[in-house]
Amino acid sequence: MQRNFAVRQFAREFLSALVQEFKASFGWPSPLEVREEAQDRLVLLANRRLIVADRKAKTVRSGGRLLASFNAITSIEIKHSHNNEGPEVWVVSLRLIRDRRVVIGESADDTDASLVAAKLSTITGKKVLAFA
Repeated sequence: MQRNFAVRQFAREFLSALVQEFKASFGWPSPLEVREEAQDRLVLLANRRLIVADRKAKTVRSGGRLLASFNAITSIEIKHSHNNEGPEVWVVSLRLIRDRRVVIGESADDTDASLVAAKLSTITGKKVLAFA
């Protein structure tokens, strides 16, 4: 019984990864989703990379690399982007001091982008700004 579950889980994850690779080859954005959420830590999957926001360390990191300290973040941004060459997407970014931005990821689903932005806002204590 447990083995069947493991086989089904593997097949589901394999097919999901295959679909994402297919979409990526045609220019569709990778998923932007919450992978893990705790009181002091948020782990996101964005563009096939893990992003960790750590309230204790007051940092946002990807692959061990510092993306931003909480003190440098002025807001969380969601920007709607649509051009004639690709699909409609919502981009989630950290807006930093000196008007710099760090893109966290993009999603074809506005709800997923809004959820990720809200979770980042909660853990960092920064407000969310939306742009059309």
